[in-house]
Order: sequence, then C-alpha cells, then structure tokens
Amino acid sequence: MKPAEQIAEIAIQPGEVHIWRASLDVRADRLTVLASTLTEEEQARAARYIQEINRAWFSAGRGFLREVLSRYTGIAASDLRFRYGTQGKPELSSNEGRLQFNVSHSDQHLMIAVAQGRQVGIDVEHIRSLTDMNMIAARFFSARENSILRDLLPPQRMIAFYHAWTRKEAILKAYGEGISEVLDSVEVTLAPGEYAALLSIRGSTEEAARWSLASLEAPPKFAAALAIEGADVHIIDHTIA
Repeated sequence: MKPAEQIAEIAIQPGEVHIWRASLDVRADRLTVLASTLTEEEQARAARYIQEINRAWFSAGRGFLREVLSRYTGIAASDLRFRYGTQGKPELSSNEGRLQFNVSHSDQHLMIAVAQGRQVGIDVEHIRSLTDMNMIAARFFSARENSILRDLLPPQRMIAFYHAWTRKEAILKAYGEGISEVLDSVEVTLAPGEYAALLSIRGSTEEAARWSLASLEAPPKFAAALAIEGADVHIIDHTIA
C-alpha cells in the first residue's frame, strides 16, 4: 500500500471526462514552483523559445499538467515520466490504471482533458480573422463543410471555421496517430448553433460512431472542443488555482 501522502486525491470513473482550466499567466513565485517539477529535457524545450512569455507559458503549462496528473496517480509531479507516440502525443510511461489525458492551449488559456481507459483529445483556439481562411478550408475541410461555410455570412463563417477546426483537431489528437495528415477525412458538424458531432472518418460513419464530440465552454473569442471514445460521457469541470 502507498504511503498516505502518495494516495491519489481524485478518482475518475470510466464514464467521466474531467476538464481542467488554467491561465498560464501566473505570478513569478508560482511559475518557479511549476518549473521546478519539469525534467531537464522539458526545461531545455522551454529554453528554446525565443520570447520570454512563451518560455513561461510552456513551463507553466507543463507544470500544471504534472500537478493535475499527480492528483490522479498519487505520484509526485516531478517524478512523472512521459512517453510519446509517433505524432508526439504524450502518455504516462507507467500507466497501469490506463489514465488518458490530452492538453491544449491558445495564448494564455490552458485546457487539460483526463479520462479513464478511453482515448481523449482536446483543442482550444483563439477566434481571430484569417486572411487565408478560405484557402485553409479548401485544403483541410470536406466538400460538404466548404459548402456550408460558403453559405454563411462572414461573421458566422469565421465562427463555423473555428468550430470545425477545433472539433477536427480534438479527434486527431485523440487518435494520436494515423490520420493527422488528412484533416479533410474527418467530417464534423460546424454551423453556428449546430450540435457538435463527428459525421465520418475516412468516409466511415461506423468508425465515427465510436466517438463523442462536444463543444466546450471557452473564454470570449475562443472556441474549444473535446473528443472521446464511446458515448454517455459525463463532463466535469475543474479550475486550477
């Protein structure tokens, strides 16, 4: 049995997915504590960022991830070790409990998804005007998705674009490998007010039915989406102090 101080604080049920939210803009003393949990390799990755704010955001984000996973595993944040899939998706090196997680941040907004025994993906994006939005959509969206975009007024078109992008990215991040080069093979709902749903993957509705998609509450001018294996998902929100 683990010593009392190493017992996990939080249990997660198979039907749940926990969403953790944090701002990467933290006080200097808080950043020092977070950065102290990083491995030498992670500290080296942080140092490669040219801008100081990006170095701070990376260190804070990785530190927050370690703090969150520590609460589920009972392993000290600094002792957690990760392995990476072929597309760079991180997993816990020692993961007998099959804890799954995924991370995304846009500007200072960080979101972490944690699930038990089911692959999960999360994406958050800053909604901003893109001069090449139509070109991006033509390259990465399906014919049906592009048709819907063209029928929308410009303000709605931009929102729909980010709905589609975050939903596709969440699915690709949940997969972790195999379809990351073919965003147009992941077809989703995207019209404003339309319920988030995965319609097909590589033309297969059967494969799409294995997954659940959800739009997540996000800060103003941001969009966020969650993808997870299976159905009947109960989303529980947490805020990282």
